[in-house]
Amino acid sequence: MHDDQQDDLVARALAVARVRALRLALLALHKSLIETERRRYEKDHGRIESPHAVLRLVLEAPAFQWLHPIAEVIVQMDEKLAEEGAIGVAESEAFVDRVRHLLHGRDDRHERFLEAYQRTLQAEPEVVMAHAEVTRHLAGM
Repeated sequence: MHDDQQDDLVARALAVARVRALRLALLALHKSLIETERRRYEKDHGRIESPHAVLRLVLEAPAFQWLHPIAEVIVQMDEKLAEEGAIGVAESEAFVDRVRHLLHGRDDRHERFLEAYQRTLQAEPEVVMAHAEVTRHLAGM
């Protein structure tokens, strides 16, 4: 194997590892956001009886729709990770940029997400911690 080929394999392996790490951090953030929104929802509507009911609300209820952009990024990461050889340095950087723009207010397409996310960051320490972990991964990429 030539040095160039080996360098390319290493670069691709690192890119995949970075996307996987970022994905895990995003999943933890998404879980914290869902839990926070679930608590808010229960204050207004009463206790949600089952995990299935929570999932249904996350997918269908207007109160949870603001969370969809982060879920979409996670799904896209899952799809790319499932494809053999689909993630290289450029794809990894594209995911980093997309997450950075989504969470740090540089994505005009998701104004509702940004407003609700900023409000939640101000109110929920667990979300702040999960956000910090995602930000740490973004900084290292």
